[in-house]
Amino acid sequence: MASNSHGAYLTTVAEDLAAYDQMPPPLRDVMKQTVVDFAAVPILNMYRRGDLQGFLRAMPATEVRLARKAYGPSHPEAQPRGVSRE
Repeated sequence: MASNSHGAYLTTVAEDLAAYDQMPPPLRDVMKQTVVDFAAVPILNMYRRGDLQGFLRAMPATEVRLARKAYGPSHPEAQPRGVSRE
């Protein structure tokens, strides 16, 4: 479910953009705030099935894990939430 370039969910740019465009504005706002580039297609599918709450609860920890993998452990976004980044 991570990014199209690094993750396990394979999609095209056109499919991903179309899924993003179909999301309700509050969900698009969440997607805009993420550090890691999540694929929009599976998230839209979860939203349509009503499964989105579990993903949203897990997203902060998932972002930290994926940011650590993508950018390294010293990157500010790879730090657990609630820890000072200074």
